[in-house]
Amino acid sequence: MVKLYDGGAYLVNGTEIVPEAEAAKVEALTGKKAEKSEARKGTMAYGIMEAHNTSGNMESTAESG
Repeated sequence: MVKLYDGGAYLVNGTEIVPEAEAAKVEALTGKKAEKSEARKGTMAYGIMEAHNTSGNMESTAESG
């Protein structure tokens, strides 16, 4: 079964999906405030982009030169 969410969602402990609208629940489960910018760094896509980033700056991944 597929469930669609309006907005984003957080995956907590690899097992529980918490909709962005219920971000306070993330803090209750983990003891950490849900922050989009920090959560983004924990994704597979971010890890791949970081590994292939040649600019040294993850905010601007375009190569300079």
